[in-house]
Amino acid sequence: YRLHVIFFLVVIVSALFHGATFTYIGAGIWFVDFAYRCVTAAMFNEQKATFDVLPADVIKVSFPKGDRWKYKPGQYVFICVPSLSIFQWHPFSISSSPADDMVSLHIRVLGGWTKALHKKIDESPDKSMTLGILFEGPHGETTVNLDDQTYQHVLLVSGGIGITPMHSIVNSLKEQHERGRPLKKVYNVWTVRDKFMIHSVYSTNKNINMSVNNLPKSFQPDMLRIDSDQELLSGTETIFKIRLYLTKLKRKRDEYQVANISPEMQPWIRHGRPNLKKIFQEFCDESVLPHTRVAVLTCGPKELVNEVEKLAISESNSRVSFDIHKESFEFA
Repeated sequence: YRLHVIFFLVVIVSALFHGATFTYIGAGIWFVDFAYRCVTAAMFNEQKATFDVLPADVIKVSFPKGDRWKYKPGQYVFICVPSLSIFQWHPFSISSSPADDMVSLHIRVLGGWTKALHKKIDESPDKSMTLGILFEGPHGETTVNLDDQTYQHVLLVSGGIGITPMHSIVNSLKEQHERGRPLKKVYNVWTVRDKFMIHSVYSTNKNINMSVNNLPKSFQPDMLRIDSDQELLSGTETIFKIRLYLTKLKRKRDEYQVANISPEMQPWIRHGRPNLKKIFQEFCDESVLPHTRVAVLTCGPKELVNEVEKLAISESNSRVSFDIHKESFEFA
């Protein structure tokens, strides 16, 4: 980001030096936009937010939603942490459901700004800190309309931190279904790479029901709402199904405990990549005449997103159509 700003200033100064006075227009537009963003955010969208360091290099940000601010599942906000830099605004997907009282964002540590933020919080005694933020949004909407009853079949495919908008969407669909919205199948596929980042272990008490708290700790963030074990187990009849895949597993079996990996206690965890073509074919086999429309939403690495997009096109036919919304990672 700093190089981007420096390059921008160098170009403006060089252009003015060579008599290109029209660059005043572009620089003026940028300055007005930046000033407007800061002033409106400071007046209407200033909050005290709690920052928590989670396993697998993830930061959780949470702040009260309030009565006036509204958003839809799958939307994102720009946030600025003035104590880091007033000049840097970065977009992050909202991971909480619109029905929640607290707004939550989950940030993967990938670029320079997120690394600086992680270091700041990680150095605090409790690895938790309250910081002032400015935010702008919400922005964006899914290109498939999930607000009405157009889609009763939904497939969500995410990789790593790409689960954040899917958390918001699937938890919102559950709330809508509880209020009477007809849904026939909501299939949530989440793939995560084991990154050797784990240094502590969750409880392995066999009396504890299977839940997200018993996942390998590479699965972050931890906001999946799991109402019953049936959602996690294959071959069970339920509208909501969750399939969790742990890929790139290179650990020796005697090292599993370090990462809270226990195949005996986690029968719902699949090791390896998902067979996405087979999952698409399941929807084809269950399609209802004359035609079934399936909402496909995917977020994650470009390779995964591209694969899902190709399958949505190739597997659509006269009986079923897969309408896709896609998002890829950005680095901050």
